[in-house]
Amino acid sequence: MPTVVLNVLAIDLGILLTFLSVKKMRGIGTANFALVLFFLCPTTYLWLTSVYTNTLSFPFIMGVLYLGLIDKPAKRWRMAVHDVLLAVVMAVGYRVRPTTIIPIIALGLYLTVRLIAGWQNRRALRASETMETENASEEQQHSRQRVLEGAVRVGLVVCVSMAVLFSSSNLVAKHVDAKKFNQQFPVVHWVMMGMNEKSKGGFNRNDRRYTSSFPTKEQKRKADIARLKQRVKKMGPVGLAKHFGNKMMRVWAMGDDDGITNAQYAYQYPPFFRYFAGKQNAWFMIYMQAFRIAMLFLMLCAMCRQFLQREAAPGAMYTLTFAGAVMFFMLWEAGKRYNICFTGVCLLLMAEGADGFTNTVFNKGDAWLKAHFNGMRLHAARLVVLAVGLFCFAGSFAAANQLSHPRTYVEIPYFNSKRGKDEEPIRWRYHKNPKVLEQTIEQGQLEWRNRWNRIRLYFWNLAPNESGDEYRIQVLALDDKEVLYDKTIAPNQVKREGYTIAIAKNKLKQRDSQIGYLIRLTHVGASDRLIPMICRFPLLDPYPYGELKVDGQYKDWDLSMKIFRKKNA
Repeated sequence: MPTVVLNVLAIDLGILLTFLSVKKMRGIGTANFALVLFFLCPTTYLWLTSVYTNTLSFPFIMGVLYLGLIDKPAKRWRMAVHDVLLAVVMAVGYRVRPTTIIPIIALGLYLTVRLIAGWQNRRALRASETMETENASEEQQHSRQRVLEGAVRVGLVVCVSMAVLFSSSNLVAKHVDAKKFNQQFPVVHWVMMGMNEKSKGGFNRNDRRYTSSFPTKEQKRKADIARLKQRVKKMGPVGLAKHFGNKMMRVWAMGDDDGITNAQYAYQYPPFFRYFAGKQNAWFMIYMQAFRIAMLFLMLCAMCRQFLQREAAPGAMYTLTFAGAVMFFMLWEAGKRYNICFTGVCLLLMAEGADGFTNTVFNKGDAWLKAHFNGMRLHAARLVVLAVGLFCFAGSFAAANQLSHPRTYVEIPYFNSKRGKDEEPIRWRYHKNPKVLEQTIEQGQLEWRNRWNRIRLYFWNLAPNESGDEYRIQVLALDDKEVLYDKTIAPNQVKREGYTIAIAKNKLKQRDSQIGYLIRLTHVGASDRLIPMICRFPLLDPYPYGELKVDGQYKDWDLSMKIFRKKNA
């Protein structure tokens, strides 16, 4: 619970800094419009209670840019306080997540361009005939003083940042065993994974296993570099450009920033869950994609406007940050959730683009709005126009989706193991295939009015087309030992999405949830063609309402599974 509160505070602080940034650049009206965009943005809700470094780094990214935005000549002690605060935000943000380096670079580029522009303006002024010699000499002295002050400020920021990074490194080394979490993966590992054509640059289990197979960090680095060179050479320039396009589609097209997938891994699900992250979320998914299309379009409008102005406007910092994020996704693993920390930057540019779009492209229409509305009413009218367009776009596609993909039933989840990166075949962890696995479930889990009637287990299927019994699966009630399910399965009965256990209705009755149930897997085959999947993060307690026993010994893992209720739509 404390981490969730911290996550909510981090997101709220990021939203506040975005609001202040827009207010500084475009005024209170556009700033309020940016708040409305946060209200409409699906990412705000999908990740509000999911603690992740990308949500925690959100306020640091916006903080770096905001401190750069409000920088102006002032008393020396005020500038010193500003620079120390900037250095601390930069260092802590980088420690939370290294992608904070992107807005830091953007800020540096913006300040450099602004400095060069200032020098050019002063040089042109000195070259003019109207400038007296005495004033020119005084201006040169002021220029040298400004350069000296700038160098001192940069030195102060660098020194404080290095001090904070060094102190935090010692603190982390003292309390956290880094090897236990990152397995000493080299940085090039994620670049190599990002060049995987089959996964479109996303996470790939085989790449992870390949890197893990080497004992030392140096050997892993050399192996990853060799595979990276091989993949780049195989794709060639044209293939590489196509691959970058696929990665951008993977990151930006869905619009949920991996929130839908993340929301499915929980312990309890409210009744309306299925309309947002379940099987009946077609309307919500189309809305997310419509919002993402509108966001990218209005961001493009803001960037074009900045380019046409041909001056170092403050909004250029945010454009450079977004451009840096795009380059990051081109090179790195294309994880959709890595985009969360840039939500404030995107919505700020979206608000700026909406303001510029209504003032230029639809000049006549906006003039009519201005004639009938003023102040906040004007921005509310613009919002209504945008919302109507979004929902019309979403409605047409959602209707087509419902007609082309009719659903006869829905799955209402009670628990869903976190898959992908967080699961692996038990053979990798246990170093052999166990004879008996016993997973207790629902020991103290909150019960809903309608009971679950399905359990889905996940396997690594090495022979999907072969028959012959492999595992005997049983489900027992622990209070009276009643057998609710007993069946032997073969590899060809296990589908790609797992094996579903259906419990008969007459066997589902109210029981004491404090006692729970038992899922027993007994290996009965002569070979190992089905390998049960487990959740591999014991410190996070993957399933808190039960334990896994392997060959009679309790382990800190849990079976990878989904407990749900199947009903007609």
